[in-house]
Amino acid sequence: DEIPEARLREALGAQTRDGLVHPVLFGSARTGAGVDELGAVVAELLARPARNPEATADGGVFKIERDQGEKVAFVRMFAGTLRTRDRVAFGADNDGKVTKLAVFELGSTVQRPSVSAGSVAKVWGLADVRVGDRIGGGTVGRREFAPPTLESVVAPRLPAAAAALHAALAQLAEQDPLIDVRQAADGTLSVSLYGEVQREVIEATLADDYGLEVEFRDTTTICVERPTGTGEAVEILNTPTNPFHADLGLRVEPEIGRASCRERV
Repeated sequence: DEIPEARLREALGAQTRDGLVHPVLFGSARTGAGVDELGAVVAELLARPARNPEATADGGVFKIERDQGEKVAFVRMFAGTLRTRDRVAFGADNDGKVTKLAVFELGSTVQRPSVSAGSVAKVWGLADVRVGDRIGGGTVGRREFAPPTLESVVAPRLPAAAAALHAALAQLAEQDPLIDVRQAADGTLSVSLYGEVQREVIEATLADDYGLEVEFRDTTTICVERPTGTGEAVEILNTPTNPFHADLGLRVEPEIGRASCRERV
């Protein structure tokens, strides 16, 4: 029998949201062809029903911007309602008071006193918030992209700008945690990269937004080593090989998705 189109679209939306199917659309970024159709399909196939606005506030931070130096978090609300002057927990053990909210409506933002489940808002006042933090405590716990496999040391052209560079990179890492800024014992700074184009983007951002001229060293590959088996050792108290006042034991096991040793070559 013929299946009604409404039933097909409903099933397509449900399976798209569950990641079982992946609709493909065609368009052109240069001419704009297909943009309206893309927006309509995203709204239809990816929309989820709003959850209880009276529940405990629960949202995820997916982007960070700065407004005249103040950090602004982009938050998608999954449940409950977030209001100005609310003190909320976020991340592992941080909290802050919401000082301002701007809710996205029809492509632009409108200042509102609250944002409820099913909406996205810009939130001011959470000074220590990072991408991936969960409003209500904890982290979103979902990584959409594989971690970078490259890295490069970055240094200011003027040595006196080292502290300013560290602060600027820390802010960029808040906006994109996968940059993963690290400082070695000798003070050198390195960032994780997906490729040379990203390195050029970071260099241009540091120059345009922070007034910092920097230089990158050669890009190198990050080597991640993981144990393939289990090893253990025990040192018993009061034996010649154990100078400590205790029995000591160590066991190393493989753990999928987590590196036990990280080397840079």
